[in-house]
Amino acid sequence: MSYSLRQIAPESKFCHDLHVDVLDQILPVSLISEVLSTCDAWEERERELNMVTVIWVIIAMGLLPSLSIPHVLQKMAQGLRYVWPDPDISLPGASALSYRRQQLGVEPVRPIHLT
Repeated sequence: MSYSLRQIAPESKFCHDLHVDVLDQILPVSLISEVLSTCDAWEERERELNMVTVIWVIIAMGLLPSLSIPHVLQKMAQGLRYVWPDPDISLPGASALSYRRQQLGVEPVRPIHLT
């Protein structure tokens, strides 16, 4: 099996390129986007974290319960940070994650089940 590095445009946002490939096979981004649209839960203004990323973090929190929320995001972003065009990029902190989770609410998370 051959491997290749993902090509990332310099103007791209970190949250757009953050994917959990294993979970994406079970729960595609298209399904998450559909749920966010159905629940009218899209953000009005996209910041460092978009709502798709927040849902990924919530799912990863369940898979990594011994880690703090910022450490969960750090684990998710570990590989991407090595290939990101700006090596000094900082991840959103605990307060940003907390704020976005509060904005998201529970409605969009309820219909998502991993089967």
